[in-house]
Amino acid sequence: MGLAVLAFVMLLSFCRLSDKNKISRNAFILIAVMGILNAFIMPIRQNLDENTHYYHALEVADGKIRNQTNEKNFLMVSPDFLGVAKLPSKPEYKSLLNTNLYNQEFLQLEHIPSNYEKELLDVSGFNNPAYIPSALGIVAGRLISDKVAVSYYLGRIFNLLFYAFLVWAAVKTSRNYKLQIFVTAAIPYTLWISSGFTYDNLYYGLILLVLAQITNFLSGDKKVTFSNVVKYSFTCLGLVFCKAPTILLMLLPLFLQKNNYKSPREWLKAVCTIMSFLFLGFLWLVQNMLFKFFMPGSHSADQIIENTSSGGRLSYFINHPVYSVELILRGFSDVVVTIFESIQKPQPFFMQAGFLGFTNIIVFIVLFVLITLQVKFQVNKIFVRMLLAIFSIITLGIIYAITGDPRVFEVGDLHVSGVQGRYHFYMLGFVPLLLAPVIKKPHFAVNNLFSNFDENKTQLFVMKLVFIVTVLNSCVALYGYL
Repeated sequence: MGLAVLAFVMLLSFCRLSDKNKISRNAFILIAVMGILNAFIMPIRQNLDENTHYYHALEVADGKIRNQTNEKNFLMVSPDFLGVAKLPSKPEYKSLLNTNLYNQEFLQLEHIPSNYEKELLDVSGFNNPAYIPSALGIVAGRLISDKVAVSYYLGRIFNLLFYAFLVWAAVKTSRNYKLQIFVTAAIPYTLWISSGFTYDNLYYGLILLVLAQITNFLSGDKKVTFSNVVKYSFTCLGLVFCKAPTILLMLLPLFLQKNNYKSPREWLKAVCTIMSFLFLGFLWLVQNMLFKFFMPGSHSADQIIENTSSGGRLSYFINHPVYSVELILRGFSDVVVTIFESIQKPQPFFMQAGFLGFTNIIVFIVLFVLITLQVKFQVNKIFVRMLLAIFSIITLGIIYAITGDPRVFEVGDLHVSGVQGRYHFYMLGFVPLLLAPVIKKPHFAVNNLFSNFDENKTQLFVMKLVFIVTVLNSCVALYGYL
């Protein structure tokens, strides 16, 4: 309770909600302060696949550039990981109790160095750089204290602060889409998921940077240059470390109007740059194959669950076209539903009050209407079509990838249950752009309803409403989790 009071005092002390020019500062403080509070509130291993992410972060914290072994064997390599894995967990072990910051067994665990004995190792590809922030937190925790709890919470906090930094950078970078990025960044599930061990914080942050840069291109107030495309491509390349299919967003600058570019030569240079960066992303995805080819002793150790044969799945889907089409259609229909569910229930594995879920949905519908009315530029039809095409390809890729995970799908199932709304976070960021031409029409009812709103007052109202709903979600979770 004391942490919550301290968090609220810090928000009131350092935020400037009456100054719309402080939006990047307000975004950083909101996410950093409330995210750190969430990191302490959320029980151990409560985040989505958090134990798996913790294992990877521990390897990176131990200074391992390449993946040393699989998660199961890492229990014998790392006493810290084994100690945390044994603790009670409602989502994993159906325990009656969760492990939180009041659990004495967890608080008394002491750090014991990992033992990377050869017989336990199965070295494979590079460890994911997405785990560097949380690994730095673990290292800092070990320097401060020999208690595992200290390094665990600092790993979470460093991960969250990295997301807060990316949000700040995205809002700062944007010239005409700041408010829209701020609202998208503060959707409650982004704060909760980023407050644990995960690489989704990198995904959310990079998507916001993508939005900032692509909307700068679309606004047309400055010509797109070669250096702009290089920065954009580099940002998109980072997506291969967290949600690989979304790297296709790198193609979007190719479908800007030609007059957005400084010259035709700049467009040709953009094509070459984007293709080069896509190739680098491809190399990362096939790194295990490359290691096996050039270093025959290397094996893929980062999967503890054997996936369904890719060739067998593909043959089955091809030989059963009606079944495959029905499966795809159900997968696409799930996207909208799961996006709303993610907003409604942002806290992982949390039995939420119906009132809070209803409030989240209503508040964010209002927020997205308001920020859509604030859009000051239009998007050409070719760009919109390509964005929707990329969305379709990414969704197909996600559906196909999930069908290879026997935990959630077996060939013959009528539904792919693992398709989650948070995977399509990038589409939420584009919603104001896509809806603006419709909502801003003079005869549209919503436009008439808000037509008399002062622009500056609207922006300040949006910031304050985001703060209120963020605090509300943390307050409810404070009592629900602890």
